[in-house]
Amino acid sequence: MGRLIAISFAMLGLALPVQATEWLICSSADGKASFGVLAGSLGIGTASDFQVTVGDKSWSTKEGEGTRISKLQSYEDERMVLATVADADMAKTVAELRVYKASEGDSLAQGGVLIVAGEGAWAVSCPNE
Repeated sequence: MGRLIAISFAMLGLALPVQATEWLICSSADGKASFGVLAGSLGIGTASDFQVTVGDKSWSTKEGEGTRISKLQSYEDERMVLATVADADMAKTVAELRVYKASEGDSLAQGGVLIVAGEGAWAVSCPNE
């Protein structure tokens, strides 16, 4: 009986839709600073992959891709994206992304600010491709 239940759940998993993922990358006009978040079909609130770059410095939630960071918060709705990452111990904020979205018809514009502790603040845009 237990095996039948396990097989049923496995088959159910095969019938579920594929979870699409897409990077939202917001960067400064001069290309010096950027903030990227890998958002799944459930949105940025459930995201776990984050990358921040300033010049030749980089921070990432992925091992080996820069100084290690952790997600502190992330939120998205139809008007804004808010994301904050901290050091690996979650003791100090490393970067904050605050983006506003506007749409009209088929057009979407996304832009805001990126603040990186000890590095600076930038106006950023987030092209939707």
